[in-house]
Amino acid sequence: MYILGCDIGASSIKTVVLNEKNEILFKLYDLHKSAIEKVFNKHIAIVNKEFHSLIQYAGVSGALINDFNPEYKQNNISSLISGVKLIQPNCNSIIEIGGESASYISNIQTKPKFSLNCSCAAGTGSFFEDQLHRLNVSLDSIEEMIKKSTTTPLIAGRCSVFAKTDIIHRQQEGCSVEDIINGLSFSMVKNYKASIIRGNTIASPIIFSGGVSLNYGVRNAFSTILSKEEIIADENGPFYQAIGTALLSKRDKVNFNINDFKFFKVPIVKNALPQLVLKDKDYVKHNTVKYDKTLKHYLGIDIGSTSTNLVLINEKRQVVSIQYLRTEGRPLEVVNKGIKTLKDKYKDIKINAIGTTGSGRIYIAKQIGAKYVRDEITAQAKGVRENALEVDTIFEIGGQDSKFIKLNEDGVEDFLMNKFCAAGTGSFVEEQAKKLNIPLDEYGPLALQSKHPVLLGDRCTVFIQSSVDQSLSTGENIDDIASGVCYSIVHNYLHKVVGNREIGDNIYLSGGVCFNYGIVAAFKHYFPNLKVSKYFSVTGAIGIALISLEEELELHKKAKINIDEDAIEKNRNVFKETQSYFIGSYNGKIDKNKKTIGIPRALMNYKLFPMAYGFFKTLGFNVLLSPKSDEDIIRRSQSLAVEETCYPVKLILGHMDYLIEKKVDAIFMPSVYTMKHENSGVEHDYGCVFMQGSAKVLGDLLDLKGKNIKLLNPILAMHMGQPQLAKAMMEIGLSLGFSKTKCALAMAAGGKNLLNFTTKTTKLGKQLLSTIKSDEKVLVLVTRTYGIDDDVLSMGIKDTLLNYGYKVITLDHLPAHEEKFDDSYPNLYWPFAQHIVGGMKQIKENPNLYAIYLTNHGCGPDSMISHFVGEIMKDKPYLQIEVDEHYSSVGLVTRIEAFLSSIENSNKKYSNNNAFVNISKNYFTDMDKYLEKDTDSSILNIVNYYPYSIIYSNLLNSKGIRTRVLDETNSESLFKGKSEIRSKEYASMYSVIGDILHSNPCINDNYLIFQNKGAETDGLIARVCRTVLDRKGYSNNKIITLSIEDMHKNIDLLYTVIYGDLLLTLDSEKRDNFISNIPTKINIESLIAYINEEASYDYNIYLYGDPRCLFNRYLSNNYIKAIEKKGRVGYMSLTENILFILKENNRDIDFFIEEVNYFNSLINNKSPICNKEEANSYLINLQDEADKSVKQFSTLNGRFRMAKATEKGLPSIQFSPMYENLSILMEMMPNEQFINISIDGSNSEMEKIETYLEFK
Repeated sequence: MYILGCDIGASSIKTVVLNEKNEILFKLYDLHKSAIEKVFNKHIAIVNKEFHSLIQYAGVSGALINDFNPEYKQNNISSLISGVKLIQPNCNSIIEIGGESASYISNIQTKPKFSLNCSCAAGTGSFFEDQLHRLNVSLDSIEEMIKKSTTTPLIAGRCSVFAKTDIIHRQQEGCSVEDIINGLSFSMVKNYKASIIRGNTIASPIIFSGGVSLNYGVRNAFSTILSKEEIIADENGPFYQAIGTALLSKRDKVNFNINDFKFFKVPIVKNALPQLVLKDKDYVKHNTVKYDKTLKHYLGIDIGSTSTNLVLINEKRQVVSIQYLRTEGRPLEVVNKGIKTLKDKYKDIKINAIGTTGSGRIYIAKQIGAKYVRDEITAQAKGVRENALEVDTIFEIGGQDSKFIKLNEDGVEDFLMNKFCAAGTGSFVEEQAKKLNIPLDEYGPLALQSKHPVLLGDRCTVFIQSSVDQSLSTGENIDDIASGVCYSIVHNYLHKVVGNREIGDNIYLSGGVCFNYGIVAAFKHYFPNLKVSKYFSVTGAIGIALISLEEELELHKKAKINIDEDAIEKNRNVFKETQSYFIGSYNGKIDKNKKTIGIPRALMNYKLFPMAYGFFKTLGFNVLLSPKSDEDIIRRSQSLAVEETCYPVKLILGHMDYLIEKKVDAIFMPSVYTMKHENSGVEHDYGCVFMQGSAKVLGDLLDLKGKNIKLLNPILAMHMGQPQLAKAMMEIGLSLGFSKTKCALAMAAGGKNLLNFTTKTTKLGKQLLSTIKSDEKVLVLVTRTYGIDDDVLSMGIKDTLLNYGYKVITLDHLPAHEEKFDDSYPNLYWPFAQHIVGGMKQIKENPNLYAIYLTNHGCGPDSMISHFVGEIMKDKPYLQIEVDEHYSSVGLVTRIEAFLSSIENSNKKYSNNNAFVNISKNYFTDMDKYLEKDTDSSILNIVNYYPYSIIYSNLLNSKGIRTRVLDETNSESLFKGKSEIRSKEYASMYSVIGDILHSNPCINDNYLIFQNKGAETDGLIARVCRTVLDRKGYSNNKIITLSIEDMHKNIDLLYTVIYGDLLLTLDSEKRDNFISNIPTKINIESLIAYINEEASYDYNIYLYGDPRCLFNRYLSNNYIKAIEKKGRVGYMSLTENILFILKENNRDIDFFIEEVNYFNSLINNKSPICNKEEANSYLINLQDEADKSVKQFSTLNGRFRMAKATEKGLPSIQFSPMYENLSILMEMMPNEQFINISIDGSNSEMEKIETYLEFK
């Protein structure tokens, strides 16, 4: 009896045969290079020839088995564990890295815990393979190269394409290939540790499995980074999963039949993407004129990551010579080669001036003595407009940078560049062409042959490769896949670069991708009037050549800043003095006879340190402030990070770790629950999710208690004013053993310090503002205080801007809090958002001021505020820069130079009228007021949350209020929603926007949107929808909001959630049948009778989370269907959810409680609401359970979710939008009971669900 196991991975196929003693008889490993079925059939043929009829059991696992005979399928993680335990029975943990998969498994000997990569493929085999290919290095040579390496340069480990950027920069700096390979290995392992291992237990021995276990560089990096652990990487590394698959098939007695051990050819469901059509293919010709030695000539050089272009023009502005060369990481060598080619071709040539642009412009200019250097935005605009005066919009796609440029009569008006994902760039195209084995020059024609382009998604390049592989395994044609990739390029560009920016009427496409007919056709599908720039592949080089000519002939005088060195130095001193006031008398000296309080230099401590210092010093403690963020703090933060939080929160880990190393006795890190802003117009001004909850969670993560370090974490409810701050600090002092009198004295000292700091810095700001001249352009840094004072978060931008000769002030220097928001931005509950929005209004209205707006990558609030900033600024240019730890200094300089160039060269006068849009006539926060003003002809459209929206519509219709439930989200509506995003907005937001836009609003259509009053992003969804509708020309369509906190006033909503909860106890078929036949008015008696007869309350899997994801069937249904195959599903009770929030907000819910208790009495069996317990007591118990996680925490339904996650002791699956700050915080908490599924409209986390349920 022999056993067959196959692991069909994203990059390779592994096959093993075991005998009856589970000994390995046969192993075979092959890269399939997307020919999955062909290589698989080869393996089976070899096995059949060698073992013939001896195989009794067989199984298959891996990434690409969707269409394999399901009888043979085994779970990947279970297979891996089984295989490892057979060969390495003492193993405690497993590191697994394959072609596109990465996982970490701990607790192997007891109850396994696992973590998978789902949303990003950085840190997988494909990631490393891509870099080796670019460097022309073979896997076999890595060991020798690593041993020759002398240093470990920093290389981005977050993205395959951006790693290439760092590699190029390191090569430009003279780094050897050996060192780059070493740096790449370490960056990959660091990324794996941060994003996969995260906070899970690391216990030896650790088995390294997967194809990457063969990579010496990665093995060496793991051994260094996990130096205290025993890591075993043996010859079975790639085969462990196949071995385990065989063992599980034997356990399950899955009999082998060679005739059905195969892929099934299922009918292919064609997607809705239309065939690509391109009529004009003549645009590829780049015409040049004959060289005339009597004319002056100018050379433009564009040095990019992928190509380096040299264009020679003459004084008549005619193009004489074009060279499009591959950079290949050797920019100087390539440029010198290009210049030599010119000199060889035109023997007597004299170049009057040379200009450089592109990412390598500064370095090359210094090396060759180029006279003119410009950013690529300015150069691109110049190059395109030279041959297209009417152009108002440029889509430019380079090797790794994609750009959107909006032009006015003066030049660049607005621009955007891709941020952190390079999907949708030239490198993205090359990766796919390489993996599909299609020569680049044949790719476009092949894509145009397609009749049925495949929808592949718009995620990162490695995951689209997974979609490509899946499509190949189901029999899709190569031309259909190639065409689908072209669409993915466009979708990525539109969603991740352009977002919701206004696109003009005269669009020109430029960049090397225009050589690809398929991509041009895909763009023209969405923009039929789009044209290809005349010299599309070298427009940047032409632009800088023209700028050089104009500068030399003084035809174009670049606006210059008259730098007042004294004024600039005074400006610098303002920032220096602010820092000295912040530090005060602190000197960092430690008295060994006293205990030490450590204060992380992060978040609100940038405001509160003077107070905290005075307080603790008065109590007799040493105070140790962590150092300014630097490379050491960054390294610590990256190594300790367990989730992808925003960068400021991630840095807290580094600062805390520094203080732990210094052996402090306690760490002071306050939580900001609320603040007080008189003009906000909201019920409460909340701190964001992380400001409210991260301090305690990070303290637990770093095991402060286990290290005998006390976390001093006062919860600041500042809406109660200064007395509450004093009370919170008093409680800290009392907890440290001091008397009330001593604490009061300490608080007085701290308060005095804080007042002194505030008074002095305010005075400095006023002095700086008083120096602004009437015609002076002043740059305002707009962000939170810590985003400016922390040099890592601000990237040193203050000094950079001052070096350009501009006066620089910050948001804190403006009286932004004096603005009122009620009629323009209701429910804007974040104080820092109010500060930013108010500041932007003042900048818009002041002709002297120009904003540089710093946002944080992955910040939920920033993703919403950005929409309001764009709305306020309208046509006035501002620069938005998104920050994370991998931000490129080259990219920063490019953006700054382009922005400064645009504001200096513009003669446009911007309106200084009120920048706030009054929305009070078409935006209602009260249903009754809406009904008073609206006419009988209007229809109230309700976003579709199943089954609640249908029930609510029914109840309102029965009262004579005309309503309609919007169609459920679909792929088309989601695409429309994604087209309106700017950054990391949640699917819960862009699905709503897409559903509304997809409904094609008519004049009488109005929209009802549910929201909370803080402090996740959901409370701003309606306001962003208002912004989008106004921009789209739907200003008359009203939006009505209903806040959960006000639902105690709405009886119809109470009955809606009760009825909906009851219906969700039915099987899906019975539920759908009931709803499809719902009468004009729901009969309560018949509903209860039907529920008592048909409902089932016995479930073994609990689903909960953000209602906008859980009850949006398009976003969640595929997951739920898979879950239902594993057991009976129970849903989060929306009645409980709402009652909990109302109780938390001290609302009068006595009537609601009575009604819930009444309905529960009518239910025969256990009710889905409050477990059929007395409702008020049940809610109190839930609050007590939530207190164990975090107190005073207002974020959507955060405390409710924390309480419910472990309540029933069942497998619990949380549905939340990808990037949701609340779910990120929850995942950082120690809780083995639940898993979180990140919703983005794809089904990328199916394996995570299957594996979780496998071990529950």
